[in-house]
Amino acid sequence: MDLSSLSSLPIVAVLSELRAALAEASNVVLEAPPGAGKSTGVPLALLDAPWLARRRIVMLQPRRLAARAVARRLARLAGDPEPGGLVGYRTRLDTRVGPATRIEAPGCSAWVAETTTIVAGVSLMVAPAPGARARVRGAGAGSA
Repeated sequence: MDLSSLSSLPIVAVLSELRAALAEASNVVLEAPPGAGKSTGVPLALLDAPWLARRRIVMLQPRRLAARAVARRLARLAGDPEPGGLVGYRTRLDTRVGPATRIEAPGCSAWVAETTTIVAGVSLMVAPAPGARARVRGAGAGSA
């Protein structure tokens, strides 16, 4: 997997600190602006972390479209043409996961939270901040 394309993401500057924090604590809050690399840089950079113990990383997405988009981007970065290998996604009407899937981007967070079979074998669950979508949408509402 070639992670050189991630080197320009702002999140790279805090990845070592994030890895250390996750090795010490079970809950960590990572705040960064949109486009910093939270959804693309973080899961790929953490795949080989010893505490992950080769279990899955789940990246909860607020919408089905977001789940498919982030899974496609991560799959391409990981060297796969489409989700279903190392990276997969689940939505209400479509699932692209396989036995080798270690990064999963389920859509519709509320549905996923109620589905205990998805969280079995998960070492890291990443969720968007409550209300983040509304704040982002509201931030641009007054822009010309």
